[in-house]
Amino acid sequence: MRSYELHQDVPETFIKRMRAVIFRTFVKTETSYMRLVPGNVQDGDEIWLLKGCKVPILLRTCGNDGDWRVVGDAYVHAAMHGETFDEKKCRRIALV
Repeated sequence: MRSYELHQDVPETFIKRMRAVIFRTFVKTETSYMRLVPGNVQDGDEIWLLKGCKVPILLRTCGNDGDWRVVGDAYVHAAMHGETFDEKKCRRIALV
């Protein structure tokens, strides 16, 4: 039996949800909210709402130049559909 045949009877929604949590970890932010982030999160990483992105993004600074690197996407309850996005707080950053 091939491995993909094992998943025929598993609902697609279940598979999508499992993929969303594998290799992820929960973190507690300064505001005491729980977030689901990539497993390679490091102290100092930040969750940003980037204009045009559909989900919050975990960013890591790269040196002292103000450049940022994308670590991955994040689950942030009450921020997944743009509820907390405020264009007045937008600023330009460099992603490398």
